Amino acid sequence: MRHETIVVQTPEYVEIEYELAGIGSRVIACLVDTIVQFFITALIVIAGIYLFRWLSPLGSGNPLDLVAMLLIGAGGLVGFIAYWVVLEMVTNGQSIGKRMAGLRVIRDDGTPINLWDSIIRNVVRLADVLPANYCVGIISVWVSGRSKRLGDYAAGTVVVKERAAEVPAATAPSVPPVQYRVAPTAAEQELMAHIRMLTAEEAEAAQRFLERRHELAAEVRAQLANRLAGSISSHLGVSSGAWASAEEFLVAVLACHRSVSRSRE
Repeated sequence: MRHETIVVQTPEYVEIEYELAGIGSRVIACLVDTIVQFFITALIVIAGIYLFRWLSPLGSGNPLDLVAMLLIGAGGLVGFIAYWVVLEMVTNGQSIGKRMAGLRVIRDDGTPINLWDSIIRNVVRLADVLPANYCVGIISVWVSGRSKRLGDYAAGTVVVKERAAEVPAATAPSVPPVQYRVAPTAAEQELMAHIRMLTAEEAEAAQRFLERRHELAAEVRAQLANRLAGSISSHLGVSSGAWASAEEFLVAVLACHRSVSRSRE
């Protein structure tokens, strides 16, 4: 692997750095998932065999056995892909193995993967496992500058290491969103006095962040809020510390901006 980290630029023009998942951590995660899948697939196949034997009117040794084997094999294949897709959708980019190894799948732009991304990367996984034991996938991860297997290239995703978001309690993103309003506090009066310095680009970035913040992973959401709030407060010459969180500060900024814009009309 040539690079250990990547930097992605979000639609809000904020750069976020991620640590790439290396071969070692991905192998460990894959090993755990393979063990889990083995038992799940075994149960599917065994259940399919017994169900077919029970429903078959011709008994064993009839021509329908081939059809049954094909159906059972197809069921196992669908189960193999569905394992990854379902877990990545439920856990926002993690499987059982990835969660244990502290890894997560995200899109190349740092946003969470969607259903279509997950389906593509896990269908192409069938090529990554060839000829055995993920040989193609391991080679791809090794030579890739972003530790990508073929499925990641096809879906536009990357696997990164998770780290605890080092965010002060005052700026944690779990604070319930507040309504757009301008309360007559000293801090907001100061903000209102400087809000005319807010650029259209800054207002648009704050607006886009607040509209899609619930789609972002907690760490990315917190980093974006902090960086946007820090940049805007520095440009306006005001302090964001009077607000309970960086997100509330951005809400107040937009509220003041809208109030001034309406007064101009």
